[in-house]
Amino acid sequence: MVTHEIYLLRLQRRSERAADNDLPPTVLFRIAKKTKAMSDISIESEVATMTYIREHTSIPVPRVYAYCPDADNSVGSPFLIISSMPGISMWSQEWEDLDLDSKLRTVRSYAHIMVELSRHTFPKIGSLYFAPEDVSETLTNNKQLAYEIGPIAWPKMCSDIRRTFPIYDRGPWTSARRWLSAAIEDELQLIRLAPDVSLDAYGALSEDIQARHAEALRVLPEMLNQVRNVTGDRWSNGPFYLAHADLSPPNILVDVEGCNAGEIVAIIDWEMASTVPVWSLLCCPDWFANHTPWLPRDKATATAFSEAYVDELHKLGIESNIAGAVTQDQWRRSFAEIALLPWTEVDTAKEWLQDNAMYASRV
Repeated sequence: MVTHEIYLLRLQRRSERAADNDLPPTVLFRIAKKTKAMSDISIESEVATMTYIREHTSIPVPRVYAYCPDADNSVGSPFLIISSMPGISMWSQEWEDLDLDSKLRTVRSYAHIMVELSRHTFPKIGSLYFAPEDVSETLTNNKQLAYEIGPIAWPKMCSDIRRTFPIYDRGPWTSARRWLSAAIEDELQLIRLAPDVSLDAYGALSEDIQARHAEALRVLPEMLNQVRNVTGDRWSNGPFYLAHADLSPPNILVDVEGCNAGEIVAIIDWEMASTVPVWSLLCCPDWFANHTPWLPRDKATATAFSEAYVDELHKLGIESNIAGAVTQDQWRRSFAEIALLPWTEVDTAKEWLQDNAMYASRV
């Protein structure tokens, strides 16, 4: 589903003022399409998140020059003007053609980013926003801004309809149990209380939408029943850590030439970022094991990726108790990723229940 229109703008300098010279010769102009504007995704949270990361870490993210979170502007849609970032998407043949050593450099670079994110803890699960007293601050001054955790910015479509449901819970939450329960309960409300809306909203994505709808009515309650088991660990009640939410190859830009081939040079698209339990941040991502969701890597490469990642975490001084979560709680991370998906991904939920439910029930 396409949620943006993106334009590369070439700027002409009109003066030698310092403010003008602060702008690069090209910027990206990103306009939200209607599907995004009608979701719970928040440009305000995305801007705050990227600003926070630039301010508190060395993780390479776009710089924000201007934005409008609603359609009350001359464009007629929410928009964002950000810096253009270097590198080539990992979702490219250029990265796939790199040798194993260069790809392992990507994995180790990814580990450095995860460790940086793990150094910043938060008391609740939700998305990051500027604190109200700092809303009027510009993004180009030298004052350190204040932030707060607010409602989660997740990709729930038809938010105007969902707001009318008996329960409309976007947090923030003090436990992973409430976070994951709210995500699944929200999808159940949509398919139970507004079946026509849910079918219309997602019908173009699947030829067997009616069968998926019926299956979701059966499977999602089973997923909801597993939440207590999945969140029965020490990390599900905090502290929580800022995470990207979709740190997959399309959103990771790398250098593909020279002695630094494979190095991550930018992380983009922070629009669904939120705070999460440590296992949701640090456990191995899906791209270690799969080229795409439907095309697995060979076992030797997947093993090399995961071993290099865990080894780098240890070299970077990750705490031993956190390291245990990385190696033991992959099943919790996969559950959380599935719980946040729309009901149309019911087949993925069924697979998790088949592969993990017996283990989860023993926790």
